[in-house]
Amino acid sequence: MAWTFWRHPHSDERADADADSVSTTADPDFAILADWRRACILTYLVNTDDLEIDRSQLVEVVFESEVQDPNRPTQPDRDAIDIDLHHRQLPRLEQAGLITYDWRHGTVQYDGSPLIEQGLERVFAGSPVVPQL
Repeated sequence: MAWTFWRHPHSDERADADADSVSTTADPDFAILADWRRACILTYLVNTDDLEIDRSQLVEVVFESEVQDPNRPTQPDRDAIDIDLHHRQLPRLEQAGLITYDWRHGTVQYDGSPLIEQGLERVFAGSPVVPQL
């Protein structure tokens, strides 16, 4: 995968072909759950009482989730997770209208989606790796 750091993180030219090409249901909103990290982030945001989360907190949530994954062949890297969240996952969640991401300050606010929350409950209920709903 080639990183495109020269682009603005909220550029209209940014493509997220993997998420756009995969859908878990006929409803396009569920394509957002096709990525493990986005599902982990959303599950955490649904469960927290905090109105605003720092991106570094989400990096830790994803890191801990990946450390617990028995099928993961290598140790996760916090810096790689941070880059992925900043350049791919959080902009994609914002584009879907699920969060507000202030990339200048590194803060995230969950905007809510009952439909996505129901999807998370169905898809990830009982998973020992994703933070529980």
